[in-house]
Amino acid sequence: MRNIDGGGLSPTHVSTPRGGFLVPGYVAVLAAYCHKNGLKPEQCDLCQSHFGYLEAIAFQREVFGEDAYPHQRWNEGATYSPLCHLNNPDQVDEASGKISGCIRRLAGTSPGVRDLVEVVGELHDNVWSHGMDSGFSIAQTWKVPFEEDRFIEFGLADVGIGFLRELTSHGVNVDGDRAAIEWALQEGHSTKGLKIDDPWAQSLPDDAVGNPFSASVPTTKGAGGNHHLGLGLAKLVSLVTRYKGTLYIASGDSILVQGESGEWSWLDVSTEWQGVAVACRLRQSRLNDAREPTGESTDEVDAVAAGLSGGWKQ
Repeated sequence: MRNIDGGGLSPTHVSTPRGGFLVPGYVAVLAAYCHKNGLKPEQCDLCQSHFGYLEAIAFQREVFGEDAYPHQRWNEGATYSPLCHLNNPDQVDEASGKISGCIRRLAGTSPGVRDLVEVVGELHDNVWSHGMDSGFSIAQTWKVPFEEDRFIEFGLADVGIGFLRELTSHGVNVDGDRAAIEWALQEGHSTKGLKIDDPWAQSLPDDAVGNPFSASVPTTKGAGGNHHLGLGLAKLVSLVTRYKGTLYIASGDSILVQGESGEWSWLDVSTEWQGVAVACRLRQSRLNDAREPTGESTDEVDAVAAGLSGGWKQ
């Protein structure tokens, strides 16, 4: 996963990196960025080695409304779930169904698979309620090199208001984006549980500026919503920890990286991400293994983290 900045990104033009391959986290971020800025196909310099892949996963269809892919998508639902634009509640349900079906088809119905499917569904529901039509998601599976195992990867990104601005809108004071991510990951923390001073206050969108009502009408932001900080991110972290996966959560100028041994590290980004982006990678064998993971670290952790983290950091 290469740096989206390094590949070339501006409000009027983007280009994918030359060489390598694209993973779901990168694709979801790229799609959300192109949609946010209203980019046209001619403003996107897609590397030729990636063009066919992006066509196959329906990137052009979901982002530009154009689908010129000339082939039957035989592997859809088997080795990948196509890119989905979460632009209405029905599409959110469809995306959750496609990704869940893909995961179950590959990995069966073990407790680990059921846990993953549940978390993916919650992520979709809450990204829709928070980011509205700015969210994109995708899942993909691929063979672990030199092993009889497969990776299951999931990526989701939106260009909503992000953790820090959401907390601020609910009166929670934290020091920067990193602290906001940490707050959101603490079990039991949710903006849905925060106190609203006036239950009769008129609800405004989180990003509303000023008060469109008279001064006598009390207002509050996000009072009735189901937002990012209520999606149970602690459950996602717990799942990735239990099954020794890797996880990336980006918002603002910070990215949390959780490696296979459960350790946390942080990356700073050169260009802030307006919204939230999530990417995780899990092994099929671990999701299907009834035994408790040992938590042992392996040499593979660094290789996996390096491959993924390049998509976020310059």
